[in-house]
Amino acid sequence: MEVKTMQECTQEMYERRYQRRKDSHFEQMRENLRQEVKENGFYNISFNRLKENIAVTMHGPPDPFDAEGLMHNHGYFELVYVYHGSCVNLFPNQERIVLNQGDILLLNPNALHCPYTTLEDDYIFNIVLKPKLFEKSMLSLLSDNPLFSNFFVNYMYRVNKARDYMLFHTNGEKRIAQTMENIITELYSKEMCYRRAAEAELIVLFTCLARIYKEQLGLKGFDEVKNKQVTDIITYMDENFSQATLQSVADHFGYSTHYLSRMIKKHTNKNFSEIIHSFKLENACTYLETTDIPMREIAELVGFNDASYFHKVFKQKYGQSPAEYRKQTEAL
Repeated sequence: MEVKTMQECTQEMYERRYQRRKDSHFEQMRENLRQEVKENGFYNISFNRLKENIAVTMHGPPDPFDAEGLMHNHGYFELVYVYHGSCVNLFPNQERIVLNQGDILLLNPNALHCPYTTLEDDYIFNIVLKPKLFEKSMLSLLSDNPLFSNFFVNYMYRVNKARDYMLFHTNGEKRIAQTMENIITELYSKEMCYRRAAEAELIVLFTCLARIYKEQLGLKGFDEVKNKQVTDIITYMDENFSQATLQSVADHFGYSTHYLSRMIKKHTNKNFSEIIHSFKLENACTYLETTDIPMREIAELVGFNDASYFHKVFKQKYGQSPAEYRKQTEAL
């Protein structure tokens, strides 16, 4: 089998969106969303049942439901790409952004918005990026890209109170368009190793977008990232989670352990051990999901010398034992 072409992906996904409207449960689902908005002011799209950390969806043709202006957010990061035509995104406080062909909008899970299209040939793709993707492997690959590493770290560890989205006008940049098409076709076709291929293309995309941002705002605007040192510290902890200690991280950055501890607590509201444990457990989840390695070996691989302690902290965070977690993921 070959990866489908961009034209094939677009046609098939667009047709699926049309067919979805004919589903007898579709209008009831929308009524449930309207009720959620009445109660909370917005509705939430979680995608909890989605096993993959990265996936593609399509916004679909113009729809009266979108015209109601109901705000929503997500349980994931969302990358909106205008393949053809345009779309509008409404935000709270009457903020309105028009995206034209080639434009990209990256939103964090906090972002409340209401996207809509106006023409039948407006083709808008959404790349779903679950936070787990950045907690595990992607963050270390973005360590030399402060624009994006800060965006993701700011949300996950509340380092700064930053804007909930980033907008990129790509001005028809061919490499970005081709990279986006590669991501979409890989995720839709689901051929061998498609997730890794899409993740690799995502790194290329973020690199290209960071270069555009740097050119548009100038070197000064690109380098002046608030609290970059905190982001660098957390990224370093992520890269070295299995051996990192408060002392080793403090030595690496030239701080005292007391100063480093206070800095981390001030900007993340978590202590050093909490963050390191989080990285260890997230990587343990990856081993449980993708390998048959025994629990005791997994505990050692992620930096827990005591298997019983690993079992205890895992259950505290996820509400189930490592064995139960593995069994659950195998059933999906």
